[in-house]
Amino acid sequence: MFRVVVVCLTVLSSAIAFGTAGSAQTEAAKPRASGHVYFLTGLLGVTSNLDGVAAKVAKSGIPTSMAGPGSQTSFAQSAISEYRSGRLRSVVIVGYSAGGSSALDMAAQLNAAKVPVQLLVLVDGM
Repeated sequence: MFRVVVVCLTVLSSAIAFGTAGSAQTEAAKPRASGHVYFLTGLLGVTSNLDGVAAKVAKSGIPTSMAGPGSQTSFAQSAISEYRSGRLRSVVIVGYSAGGSSALDMAAQLNAAKVPVQLLVLVDGM
C-alpha cells in the first residue's frame, strides 16, 4: 500500500512539475502558479515514512508542508489564499492515520471555498 502512495505521488509531482514548467509567464513580476502537497501526520507526529515521501516530492521541486492532525484549518487557509492570488494551481493532500480525518476536513474546507483538490490520499486513515 505504501508503495502505491509513493508511486502516485511521484507521478503526480511529475505532472505538476510538467504543468507548471510549461506555463509561459508574460510578465516577470507575475507570480508563477505551482502545486503544493500538504502532509498531515498521525498523532504525536508519527509519519510512517511520509517524511521520506515528502522529501522525494520536494526534491522534484514541488513545495510541501507537513504537520500533525489539527493543522488542516491553517493549511486550508494558506491554500485558499495562494489559490486566489494565482500562485497555487494544484493542491494535493496526504493524510496518515489520524491525519486522514484531518485531510478529509481540509478537502471539505477547500471545496467550500471552490479550491480544487487534485488528489487526496488517505493512508491507514482513522
